[in-house]
Amino acid sequence: MKKYFYQNGLGYIYVRLSSGKYKLEHRIIVESMLNRSLKSHEVVHHINGNRADNRLNNLIVMKKGEHLKFHLRAKKRMSLFDPIPTIQYKLFK
Repeated sequence: MKKYFYQNGLGYIYVRLSSGKYKLEHRIIVESMLNRSLKSHEVVHHINGNRADNRLNNLIVMKKGEHLKFHLRAKKRMSLFDPIPTIQYKLFK
């Protein structure tokens, strides 16, 4: 019997589709909310950093470049007093 979902080594949850292929759960959730597929320049960011937390209010769509900048800035922050980067995209509620 095949599994209907699994969690990979990076913490992401994959869901088995009717086709038998697996897809990232957070992408399925956001695409369902948007009623469209994600565009090639869009990624889904987990606000709290927990890749298994796929609640809609923890997911945000970002452009790939902005997502990369966000993580690079977060990585460079050296103290608690440095400003936290803000996300200027609509949160799902």
